Amino acid sequence: MPLSSLVQRSFHARAILIGLMWVTGAAVAEVPRASPAPDTGSTTLSTPSNVTDTVEVSAEREALRNEAARFVSSLVRTQNETLTRWSTPICPSVAGMSRDLGEFVLARVSQVAIEAGAPLDGSECRANFYVILTDDPRQLVKTLRKRNSGIFGETVPAALDRFTNANTPVRAWYSTTFNNEDGTPPMPDASAKGRFRLRDSRIVSTLIENVTTAIVVVDSRLTQGATVGQLADYVAMVGLAQVDLNAEFETPTILHVFADPDSSHDRPAGLTKWDRAFLRGLYRTSQGALKQRSLIVNSMFEDMSQ
Repeated sequence: MPLSSLVQRSFHARAILIGLMWVTGAAVAEVPRASPAPDTGSTTLSTPSNVTDTVEVSAEREALRNEAARFVSSLVRTQNETLTRWSTPICPSVAGMSRDLGEFVLARVSQVAIEAGAPLDGSECRANFYVILTDDPRQLVKTLRKRNSGIFGETVPAALDRFTNANTPVRAWYSTTFNNEDGTPPMPDASAKGRFRLRDSRIVSTLIENVTTAIVVVDSRLTQGATVGQLADYVAMVGLAQVDLNAEFETPTILHVFADPDSSHDRPAGLTKWDRAFLRGLYRTSQGALKQRSLIVNSMFEDMSQ
């Protein structure tokens, strides 16, 4: 069902979700000594089939690993080796569509979170992952800023202005917090106001960034015929991982749903195997590992080469 047919009204989901408050060497054959010398003028050399098969498989596996590395590099363009993700339980909430369609989106987002291994809250929870469908995103964000500015956390005004004035089908805002790898609050550095003291380590990061609130705003005027299922998977991908929505991908991904119709990218019906493998890798690997990107690539490779 195209999103343009969605009923524009708010609802508050039941079951596990609370409503919105404000609005992935072969052996060489041995020649017998009694045999005549081979006719080198007519004999051709051939490679045993098992050697050819081995070379082809090795090349395919290497290509798969390289593509996974490119995908991760494009998807999360950050200088940090450790990646931002949810560590507190997620409580999704949807507004701006009919109750039935909204519950479908909530159920799908929850299912993706469970499959990825992301923490999901129980039935009685306070919303922290907002999905809002509107035909006027700019005004919606301005209203939220005016009525409940705390929902955006502590942020640089310029960043919030860019979010407010974005002209994309989907825009995402993440409020984050820093903790030690064990979940305890970081120790302030008395010598540098607003900074934290770090332990020197080449293996583990002592400071990791976790999402506390995600706000995903969908512009119903720019959805370009995407189905509710495609939207739900897109929202899940964007909400569970802090991804670069402006990145260019050759790899099949749900993020191609809103690509230019004239582009060479096919619009997938839902999350691709690459998307699923990335999300599992993100939540399966240790967030404190300084080589988390490489660990995610390895995890994706193992998942997709089976």
